[in-house]
Amino acid sequence: MALLLVVVVADALVGALPGLRGILDAPLNGVRAMTRWFDGKLNRARRGREARRMRGLIVVLVVALLAWAIGVGLSVVAGNLPYGWTIEGAALLTVLRHGDCVRRMQGGWRQLAAENVDGARATVDPLVRFDVRKLDKFGVARAAVSGGAARFADRLLSTMFWYLLFGLPGVAVCRSINAAADVIGTGSPHNQSFGFVAARVDYILNLAPSILAGPLISLAAVFVPRANAIAGL
Repeated sequence: MALLLVVVVADALVGALPGLRGILDAPLNGVRAMTRWFDGKLNRARRGREARRMRGLIVVLVVALLAWAIGVGLSVVAGNLPYGWTIEGAALLTVLRHGDCVRRMQGGWRQLAAENVDGARATVDPLVRFDVRKLDKFGVARAAVSGGAARFADRLLSTMFWYLLFGLPGVAVCRSINAAADVIGTGSPHNQSFGFVAARVDYILNLAPSILAGPLISLAAVFVPRANAIAGL
């Protein structure tokens, strides 16, 4: 828990630095790139729905097994070095990336306050899995809130939840499946069958953290001026 708190603070303080941001994003971007490659090779329109679902299941298994193996390897290395906790902390920092979500919500709010709806759409877009191009300013605000709440659950709380249960292997699997679902679990006609398993597994892995997220957000309202924790709950 102490290491998690250090990582959360480090993500908030240095996660947005331009040079470091690219390094921290690399592991999960690698998972997304691999998922896109599988999508191009296995998700062909001429195949039936069940065949595409089975191929989507194979992708999820490959991603999960690879993530688990890397997590176990890092845990073994970290456990056998004098300052191995720094390796574990760096690994957690690459999968957490919650500060980016907060900064995007703040950026979207500033863009809306300046009546720059196009800029707000572009800022908020990475937070959600649906098309924001036709949303008005109220729709963009709702997208930022819902996307921010989802990221709070599936990035911050989910990372903490699975790390405390299973260490680095657990959190590596959870966040890798989440990254794969960002690519093929969108529910679009192209990925409705192929991404079915990824979306369902991602939902299951984030179910407990999502249930915890609501009360925690309401509790946080106690410390926010003009917010109402009871109404929020």
